[in-house]
Amino acid sequence: MLIEEEKPTVAPVAVEKPETSHKGDFEIVPIEQEAVQDAYHVHLSWRSWLVVFMTCFAKMSQMFVVIASGFVIAFIIRDLGDASIGGWVIQGPLLMQSVLSPTLGRLSDVLDRKYLVALPPLVAFVGAVPPIGSVLFVGGATLLLLAFDWVGGAYAWSSSHVAVPLSLGLVVIVCFAVYEWKGRSDGLIAHIYFRQNANFAYAIFAFAVEGWVFYSAVTSIVPQIALNLGFGSDSWEISVRQLSFQFPVMFAPVPIIWYATRFKDLQAPLLVTFTIFLIVKLTEAHHLEASATPPSNRRGVPHSWASTCWRDSARLAGSLTLLVAAIQFTAPHAFLSTATGLAFSARAIGGTFGSAVLNAIINGRLIGHHAAGVGAAAISAGLLEDSVPELLEALDAGTIGSGVVFATPAIWDAAVEASRWEYAYAYRLAWASVIPFVVLAIVAVALLKGVKDLMTEKVEATVEHVPAQE
Repeated sequence: MLIEEEKPTVAPVAVEKPETSHKGDFEIVPIEQEAVQDAYHVHLSWRSWLVVFMTCFAKMSQMFVVIASGFVIAFIIRDLGDASIGGWVIQGPLLMQSVLSPTLGRLSDVLDRKYLVALPPLVAFVGAVPPIGSVLFVGGATLLLLAFDWVGGAYAWSSSHVAVPLSLGLVVIVCFAVYEWKGRSDGLIAHIYFRQNANFAYAIFAFAVEGWVFYSAVTSIVPQIALNLGFGSDSWEISVRQLSFQFPVMFAPVPIIWYATRFKDLQAPLLVTFTIFLIVKLTEAHHLEASATPPSNRRGVPHSWASTCWRDSARLAGSLTLLVAAIQFTAPHAFLSTATGLAFSARAIGGTFGSAVLNAIINGRLIGHHAAGVGAAAISAGLLEDSVPELLEALDAGTIGSGVVFATPAIWDAAVEASRWEYAYAYRLAWASVIPFVVLAIVAVALLKGVKDLMTEKVEATVEHVPAQE
């Protein structure tokens, strides 16, 4: 038995009557009361760290599946020959993650978490999940994501392929919101998340913005920038260049975690990292403008991109480390997995919408200006007008310098520079669309309330051998 001196001193909390879930099947203890009940120090041995390692490895594997193809997506698009469907490479996995995460999170809260990982309890799906809300959320989110995927380049906004699923998706999502608001208090978006403050809404929005940029710009667009602006010519070279972003991500969380834990403060490091986020996006927009200049003026741009990626790694480390914690601190233990599932669903939805929007901006600009700009430059350099289609096909296939009759080196240089200028301009427009959302995310983080009183030493379900408490 632990002696009394081992228990930390905590501030007294007024005991409130627990809320009752739908149909009164179990009571929900408010999180501010849960945080101090039976809160005592637990020594973390190899057992706890082994569990941490296994969950981190599982998360790493999941991220590898989602983003690995994004780093070579420019070459996938080149091989497929259809840029309009390239977005599906990223958005396909995100679609499944966004629609299933909240439902599986709710199952995890209702059933046993460790058994859910092994999947057998899925046979109890109908009985364990709030079925109406789940169906509305999955249906509405799927329709919206399909519409944004199609508008990424395959169809115009006015096309029925976009307008119909977009309209139906919005209607279904509104129905889902009304049902969660009026129909029941313990659905996918439980009312208890908003009981104390609006931290849940602010953190979810900031996490969605982070996903918007990471899954669209960082994972999908940046490798295309390296290829189409001439900073790399093969997938290996571009992937190695991306390590300037990946390696710092492995180490940046350490000081962030130390500060947040030592001072029990999530807001200050989040404000710092999202401010870095804004600076990075503004800097990248400047780099894209410099990338549209002649080669003699672009020599330092690749190195500037590398340093920008290094700073962006601090943003990613801060948001992934602390925003999830901020969201989880709004949820009692009975709704912890649901809140976590909603967080990553919001991030995936943000990533899918962001990818679709950025692709729509980029492809829209290129469709209307790339061929005309490159053709005009090549003709001015001496190419026959009848040879312009062959030149454009060679550029798309990556066979620069061959395959076009009467195309001199001067003509190829003019065509390549014009192509890079058009791509740089399109990417710059896409980057500009991100900046207002980053500013809104900073505002949301600034509005977060402190969670110091909730950061106790309580461990909900320890794997350590802890003596029974009387």
